[in-house]
Amino acid sequence: MEKSQVSRAVQGDRWDCVTAYTLVKGGNDPKDCEDVCGWDTATGRFALADGATESSFAQEWGEMLVAGFLAAPRFAVNVDPWVRPLQQQWAAQLQGRSLSWFAKRKAQLGAHATFLGLEVAPQGQWRAIALGDSCLFWWRNGQLLEGFPLKSSAAFGYGPPLLTSVGTNPPARLMAGQAQPGDEFWLVSDALAQWVWQQIEGAWSPWSHSREWVNAEAFAQWVEQTRATGHLHNDDTALLRIAIPRYT
Repeated sequence: MEKSQVSRAVQGDRWDCVTAYTLVKGGNDPKDCEDVCGWDTATGRFALADGATESSFAQEWGEMLVAGFLAAPRFAVNVDPWVRPLQQQWAAQLQGRSLSWFAKRKAQLGAHATFLGLEVAPQGQWRAIALGDSCLFWWRNGQLLEGFPLKSSAAFGYGPPLLTSVGTNPPARLMAGQAQPGDEFWLVSDALAQWVWQQIEGAWSPWSHSREWVNAEAFAQWVEQTRATGHLHNDDTALLRIAIPRYT
C-alpha cells in the first residue's frame, strides 16, 4: 500500500490537549483528503466534516461547514440558520467557476458531507449535533461514557444522512452531557468510528490503542498498519481529540 501522509497535526494551548490528525485514503494524494476538522478554544467549539467523495467539491464544502459552525452566533440543533448562508455562498462560487458542461451539471447537484459539532462550556456542560456517520466518543479514565450518534459497528453503511449545499437538509441529532476535568472527547470520521465500536464489541480497549497516538507520525503509522491488516477500512481518516483541562 502506498504510504499515506499526515495532512494536519496541531495542538491547542488553552486546553490540556486539542489534537487533530487527518490522513488521506491510502494511494491518494494528501491534498485530496475530504475529512476536515477545526476548533475555536475561545468558544469551546469543535467540528468535523467528512465530504462525500461522489459529490463535486466535497472537501471545500466540508471546510465551509466547519468554518460556518465555528462562526455561528449560537449553538442550535437546527442547522438551517448557519447552513443557508453557506449554500448561497456555494452557489455564488459555482457561478464563478470555469467548468465543462458535465462537471457543471454534476456540481449543480450539490456537494455533500457528514457533520459533527461539539460545544463545551467552561463549567463542563457539553452538547453536540450530528448528521451522518461521523461519531463522537466521550471518555472518562479510559472508559467510554457515550457514543453518538451511532451505537454499534453494524450501524455503519452506505447512504448516511448528509448536509448538502443544494436544497433542504435533514434535521440533525442532538446529545448533551456534563463533562468533568480529565474527560476526553474524540470526534472521528466513519472508518475510525466503526473501528472503535468493533473494538468495544470485541471486549478490546480502543483507549489502550490510543496511547500509541503520541504524535502525527505515530498515528499515521498505526493507521497504515491497521489498514494493512484489514481491521480499518481504507478511507480518509480524521481524529479530533479534546481533553478537558484538569484544575489544580
